[in-house]
Amino acid sequence: MNNKIEYDRAIAVLRQITGDNDGAVKWMERWLEPHRHYHGFDHFQQLCADIPNYVRHDIFLAITFHDIIYDPRRNDNEERSRDYFLQEMSDDFKQYNPELVENVCVAI
Repeated sequence: MNNKIEYDRAIAVLRQITGDNDGAVKWMERWLEPHRHYHGFDHFQQLCADIPNYVRHDIFLAITFHDIIYDPRRNDNEERSRDYFLQEMSDDFKQYNPELVENVCVAI
């Protein structure tokens, strides 16, 4: 299944970028939640198609977290997702990657 390959690849890239093995799995699992009709893993893949090999870490993280908090009945998903991103990143990650973190927050 091609989706499984892309899913595993996305987890590996998240691990590489953030250094958070458990978080990478947890974050990608959110894209498989059953209530996500449009904002599911297919949507994630469509957005990532524009960044071959996920080389733009800021864009990849923004895509991963842009609607990681998704409730179709609410209109503040992006704000809540940005806050979740900041909560999930370690203090070390934020300290050593301030520009990356800022770019991701702005993009979300």
